[in-house]
Amino acid sequence: MTVPRCRRFFLTLSGLAAWAVLCLCTTLLQAQPVRASGLQPVTLQLHWTHEFEFAGFYVAKEKGFYAERGLDVTIIPGGPGIVPVQEVLRGNAQYGIGAAEVLLARLRGAPLVMLAAVFQHSASCILTRADSGIYTPQDLVGRVFEMGRLESDAETYAMLHNEGIDISQLTHVDSTFNPQLLLDGKVDAISAYSFSQPFFLRERGIPYRLIRPIQYGIDFYGNSIFSSENEVRRHPERTEAFIEASMKGWAYAFDHVDEAVDIILNKYSDHPFAHSREHLLFEAEESRKLVMPHLVDLGHMNPGRWKHMADTLVQLGLADADYTLKGFLHDPDLSSSLLAHWGVRAGIGILAGAVGLCLVLLRFNRRLTAEIASRRKAEERTLRSEQRLSLALWAGNLGWWDWDLKSDHVSLDRTAHTMLGGSDTPLQTALESMAGNRSLTGAMPFVHTLRNMQQNDTRTFEEEMQLDTGGKKRWVLCRGQMINSSGRAAGVLMDISKLKSYQQELEQMTMTDYLTGLFNRRHFFRQLETHLEQYKRRQYNLCVALLDLDHFKRINDTYGHMAGDSVIREFALLLKESLRPYDVVARFGGEEFIILLLDSGREEALGILDRLLKKVSGHTFDAEGHHLRVTFSGGIAEADELPASELTPKRIVAAADQRLYLAKTAGRNTIRIR
Repeated sequence: MTVPRCRRFFLTLSGLAAWAVLCLCTTLLQAQPVRASGLQPVTLQLHWTHEFEFAGFYVAKEKGFYAERGLDVTIIPGGPGIVPVQEVLRGNAQYGIGAAEVLLARLRGAPLVMLAAVFQHSASCILTRADSGIYTPQDLVGRVFEMGRLESDAETYAMLHNEGIDISQLTHVDSTFNPQLLLDGKVDAISAYSFSQPFFLRERGIPYRLIRPIQYGIDFYGNSIFSSENEVRRHPERTEAFIEASMKGWAYAFDHVDEAVDIILNKYSDHPFAHSREHLLFEAEESRKLVMPHLVDLGHMNPGRWKHMADTLVQLGLADADYTLKGFLHDPDLSSSLLAHWGVRAGIGILAGAVGLCLVLLRFNRRLTAEIASRRKAEERTLRSEQRLSLALWAGNLGWWDWDLKSDHVSLDRTAHTMLGGSDTPLQTALESMAGNRSLTGAMPFVHTLRNMQQNDTRTFEEEMQLDTGGKKRWVLCRGQMINSSGRAAGVLMDISKLKSYQQELEQMTMTDYLTGLFNRRHFFRQLETHLEQYKRRQYNLCVALLDLDHFKRINDTYGHMAGDSVIREFALLLKESLRPYDVVARFGGEEFIILLLDSGREEALGILDRLLKKVSGHTFDAEGHHLRVTFSGGIAEADELPASELTPKRIVAAADQRLYLAKTAGRNTIRIR
């Protein structure tokens, strides 16, 4: 039987194709090291000991997600002296966990690639006790602060730098990330991670406060997966498999927190720093706030955020300004095309020579299939984005608006409509008609804001509006931007009434002492500086008095700090009652108080304080059930004692302090004016 020529050709081609595929498989098997199980061995280097901040990786290993993708992953814990960047560069690990330090190494020339950002926001923060009087970075001036080196604690340094604080203005203690010094009162604040160290204070019932760099414009990524250029180039499929399995592990960990904690307790707690179940659950709760698994795609990276981080490192003098981030952020499509491994290239060459005609015939079908799959994925991404946008608007209590400048029509969703005083329904109307709509009592400021944007030709804007909606005062933040050049703008409305209230409270807290309610030291110096400038112009009498409770340490040592606090509070009340309404009084620190006596010379100031001295000497203080007698000493300095060129807050306070010292050495319970 004669075989047709066409059929013989295809049989021959099929034989060549089969031979080529066999060669390719043999080549690939030689190129990829595998264990007897058929899994490729890889190592992940953590930057710290086993905690919930790495839960997704443990879950991916124990639930078989890595094995499903052909990987046998060994997870190596970190700790003091272990640097994941070095381990990956040396080839001891294929993948590592890091963030800013990886970026810094890349800016300095290290061939590292960032694969996926797990923590969308860094956990770095400053931890302090609630009774420390530290509310803002400025409050750290003059305090003892435990923090890391510049390279490892860049966010904290950047925040201080942005707030105009030099490290020399505070007492710096090297960081141990152990809160014991804070618990013992040996430091005032420590660098910490929001999901870890605060637990130790909460466990002991100690109120605490966190100061986060993100609140001051420093928004870094947290724990992220990175690798080397060599690993990504030579093993693109393995890299993708590791990323996808890891993200699957993280999704599972947040959906099954108790199970993830059990995995850590049962298999990853054989080390001295192992945490309790309660601590791990606390970490899970706090980590969720930073990963935001149901709002942001796990592993999502924004190049603009990495550029912000790089610019911050440049500002701190850690990197050169002419940097480039090209090649730093992983591009899976690009990596898949860089099949540079010799075995892969050899196999592809054999296969291309044998089945070139088949590839030509199949190319159109593959392109069509890929395009369909791409469109399907795009539709799915769009749907997910819409769902996330809806969830974000709901979670943030944000109202949405859209304005067509050509037709001058504006659309409001129900939340935005309600914020402006309308009903709980969407609204579409002409912008001008909103201003005359009496039911929309808060519409006028909104219309005025949009008109300003139009007149000023502003691409983006942000405006705080105080609205009166039905007799109810509220603050609303209006944010917007031009969407396209054809004349369409959109944005959101956000009710910031509570935020404004908190801001006012915070401003009050930055002015007052938490224990006594008097002004604090910083606010006093501001007031003093203002009045000294006025004094130089008008030459009216002005005195500064510095007071100190006598033998106060004995009260603390004998009756405890709570009793000492009671005495300070009661003394502050007596002090305030004895002064005139226009005098300025503040707690200077510890048991010291300072007074700015306006329109008073030394003799008049002495008379006021002598009356206070007698009042305090005859008063019985209630110190946590203990009835005590207390005295104080004081020193007074008058503005006219110093030449105008030398009259500064620091100099006049120093003069009063010198007289306070003389009063102490003279036997206490007295006031000195010379």
